[in-house]
Amino acid sequence: MRILTAPVSRDTIDAGIRAATYPGHSPARWALPLLDALDPGVDAWHLVELDEAALGALWLPAHAGEACHGDTRRLGEASDGSDVRTAHAWLTTHGEAYARANPSCWGRLSHAAASPQHPIVVSPVSVGDRVKPADAALVVVDGYHRALGYWMAGHRTCPAYLPVLRQS
Repeated sequence: MRILTAPVSRDTIDAGIRAATYPGHSPARWALPLLDALDPGVDAWHLVELDEAALGALWLPAHAGEACHGDTRRLGEASDGSDVRTAHAWLTTHGEAYARANPSCWGRLSHAAASPQHPIVVSPVSVGDRVKPADAALVVVDGYHRALGYWMAGHRTCPAYLPVLRQS
């Protein structure tokens, strides 16, 4: 992982989240409150490039899609989530059935795979429902579909906003 820009303002990050829309979906309504919850413990935000190891190991919390958009199936076997590599391997085997059961989620994954990369938001600590297991270095806070979609498209690096936590 290498730093691309430091520091980065929350206004820049928030604008990026607001711009990362997919038809019928706006991540800002849930992502911005997660960043607000992180902020009291943050000294600064950096724009970094996740290398292949960091992106592949990035923790994706459990994801059942959005029932209000017709999604009916959890992504993966584990009830607590998986890393990007494991989620991709599962989709390689179950992709067709998953696409039929989760048209909204699959649409966002496919859109991300075909789109230019935009920064995601990651954290070294759990926040809200973004629970990071002890053996994971980072958890995705915003950009679940983008992180996995980029990997599906063969990208092995990814720009990400990373908080620099206050030392206690």
